[in-house]
Amino acid sequence: MPTYALYIEDNRYSVPTLFLHQAPTEGRARAKATELLLQSPHHMSVEASVEGETVFTVRPARRASNHGNDDSAST
Repeated sequence: MPTYALYIEDNRYSVPTLFLHQAPTEGRARAKATELLLQSPHHMSVEASVEGETVFTVRPARRASNHGNDDSAST
């Protein structure tokens, strides 16, 4: 089972926090990374790597804030 190094970017600190997590699949590791991201509003992203290679990064979903202007129409 691979060990994922999850690096939590927190806007209160200058270096990321390391969290090691063993997961049978990338999906399970991504779920843990999302859980860690949502634990604090200060968590900006969680980057996952296995054996030194970045596998994925999760970031919070951003809300559209166009203040009533719908400029997002697709062409």
